[in-house]
Amino acid sequence: CLWATCVLTAIRSQGAESTPPVMLSDAQRAAIATAFAPTLVLHPLEAYVPTSPMGATSDVPEAWRPRVARYEALTQEEKLQQAALGYRVYSRARNGVAEIIVEYWCYYVYNAFTVRGTWLPYRVSDNHPHDLERLFIILRPRQNGIDSDEAADASWARRSFRLRSIIANAHDGSVPPNQFDTRGTEEPTLPVAILVERGSHAMAP
Repeated sequence: CLWATCVLTAIRSQGAESTPPVMLSDAQRAAIATAFAPTLVLHPLEAYVPTSPMGATSDVPEAWRPRVARYEALTQEEKLQQAALGYRVYSRARNGVAEIIVEYWCYYVYNAFTVRGTWLPYRVSDNHPHDLERLFIILRPRQNGIDSDEAADASWARRSFRLRSIIANAHDGSVPPNQFDTRGTEEPTLPVAILVERGSHAMAP
């Protein structure tokens, strides 16, 4: 699992006014993001892993060419040491039911992928810097509710919420996201595994 540093933004609520948002503290949001964090399954020859979009020594993005060059010169162990994902946790109402959305952001310094035709043979390069992919874990409160007085940790989060669905970025604009719905199935064993396509970093649960 590629987790080194994370970025947390403020909660927001969406949906009908008749369904109040689930109010969460910073500690509770962090516990939820940790409890439901997936395992990213990368190709053994993947050259890039998720990292921070900010510069190594500053809090602003770097120029991409020198950064990619420095990144490519790292060993695989060094890349894993720098691995990082951003996340935010917020509440919304959907069909009169409160839900918690855990949104993970995967930033790659470079996208190295060639689109290949099927019945019509062709090859189109899709190489570009600043590859940003998203993964959404959608949760619903369990029937026994949320104990707000309990210490917020991963165990508390898993007791309080159930994984409802997963929406994983594919190729925006050309391929719809890959989705998994838990209705009618046994509750998934955590952490869930997310396959990451080599080079393009499209994801699928």
